[in-house]
Amino acid sequence: MLTELEDAFRMAIEEQAKARCHELTPFDLEVAHSVYIAGLLALEDSHCGVSQYRVVSAPTGSGKSSYALAFIWAYITAWSNSSVLFLVDTIDQADDVYKSMVSLLGK
Repeated sequence: MLTELEDAFRMAIEEQAKARCHELTPFDLEVAHSVYIAGLLALEDSHCGVSQYRVVSAPTGSGKSSYALAFIWAYITAWSNSSVLFLVDTIDQADDVYKSMVSLLGK
């Protein structure tokens, strides 16, 4: 199942880059990998009943939120009965996240 998650994540970040006419750089891949690992650790925390935050430190505009959405898409793809809560500060951010997820999901 982890291979399916990893493959889906890679596909999602490539789709995001393609939609933005952007070629993934080594830095992009490093940030994406950090988000992926943080996501895996968060899943483990949830499975073990541990409540804690997972933080990915990278500059503004480096893709953390986009890669988090890619992880969510990959997770939902790998485990179709799953659900995810993605918190944002404003209605505008919620609208942006919704549009991004619709774009990734193709619906």
